[in-house]
Amino acid sequence: MYICGRRGAVVAETARELAETHNTRVTPIECDIRSPDAVESMMTRVFGAGGGSFWQLSRLGDQDWENIRSTIKSANEKDKAARTA
Repeated sequence: MYICGRRGAVVAETARELAETHNTRVTPIECDIRSPDAVESMMTRVFGAGGGSFWQLSRLGDQDWENIRSTIKSANEKDKAARTA
């Protein structure tokens, strides 16, 4: 699984948590999705590495999606708290 975000440290921590929680490999990519060039570069990296096969997503159940959402939300909240402290 590949995930991306603007803040490298946050996306790396989220990837680590997802990998541990779901016993899978998660590759973090720092990418500012507001920049078309950055998105193009990220997509080239993912597809060049053999990623981009989305068939496994259809195998995830509702609880899997909720767990993923919860992990991402938790990482974002931790990051927000650290930036405001």
